Amino acid sequence: MNGAEDRAQHVDLDLHGLVGIRLVDPRPEDVRTVVRQLGLTPTSLSREPDLVLRFVDDLPLAGTLRPLGAGAYAHDDACFYALVPGRRRRHKVQLRFDTLGRPGHEVVCERGVSSVPLLMDVLNLTALSRGLLPLHASAFTVDGLGVLVTGWAKGGKTETLLGFMAEGATHVGDEWVYLPGDGRMLGIPEPMRVWEWHLDDLPSLRGRVGRRDRARLRAVHWAERAVRSAAAGGGGLAGRTADAVGRQRFVHVQPQTFFGAGASALVGRLDRLFLTVTHYDTRVVVLPVTPTEVAQRMTASLQVERSRLWEAYAQALFAFPHDRSPVLEAAGSREAELLVRALSGVPAHEVRHPYPVDIPAVVRAMRPLLPTS
Repeated sequence: MNGAEDRAQHVDLDLHGLVGIRLVDPRPEDVRTVVRQLGLTPTSLSREPDLVLRFVDDLPLAGTLRPLGAGAYAHDDACFYALVPGRRRRHKVQLRFDTLGRPGHEVVCERGVSSVPLLMDVLNLTALSRGLLPLHASAFTVDGLGVLVTGWAKGGKTETLLGFMAEGATHVGDEWVYLPGDGRMLGIPEPMRVWEWHLDDLPSLRGRVGRRDRARLRAVHWAERAVRSAAAGGGGLAGRTADAVGRQRFVHVQPQTFFGAGASALVGRLDRLFLTVTHYDTRVVVLPVTPTEVAQRMTASLQVERSRLWEAYAQALFAFPHDRSPVLEAAGSREAELLVRALSGVPAHEVRHPYPVDIPAVVRAMRPLLPTS
């Protein structure tokens, strides 16, 4: 680290001592933005950071700025940028792909940016390059057994976690769970996205939602009904507007808010594995599956989870064809290798269920496979 950076003000974040992130010269609102995006809290690093987010007032251009595609990305003569709309101006965030995943990889952001584009994707690729596998999953501990629930997006992972936590399970992680390959599951302290229909399935939780969030859910509910009523059930723009309003019928809640101060451990042991999938049937069906098959199927799922990063990478290569990313291009094969290694030997089952998920029915179907340890 050079002398100028030593003198710069910085804030550190740490992912279980395995991936360190340093924010250099951020404003307080910049720190809040990154903390909100990653779910990590400020700490101190006793080692060099793996990922650096540097904040500046302005990123000067080398030549003119040329937008790409719909205008979310652009480049000048020297750099590739993500463009983030703001209240007064568009903020530029400089992205490099040739050093992505390498120690000290740097993202340069203009101060006041409302979010750092692709930040979770960059963090996960950095973790992967360190041998830490990010998996789209939920994880919890129940009756002494650590349970990992994975699958395609909207496949029932959070619903399973909520259902078991309502019966006393301890939260490890939701959305992203990290597997270091030593039998542990690691989570991050991010809030859970709880939909209104989750509260219908688990009515004991409704009273634990804060007053402001309850008011928001009521307002969104009535707004959606009003739009649908005005559209008289029609499609087109009115129907799409109603659908967009309906997609806001959720709240973000910390596990401790619902289930108490000790409800989130963020660390668990990988003892049982479930792959959740939806089907056109009213029944919940549980079938044995090999952990190797789960690994193979989740390799494909993780490729889709990285699609936004691939889209940005393709545009960056259009601007700068020689700035290739070996780490990104090898990510799929690296994930496949780490998935097989991490899941090997873990008893695994596939849970097929209708969607929306009947949360109590899924819990009842899985319970017999989780004996008290």
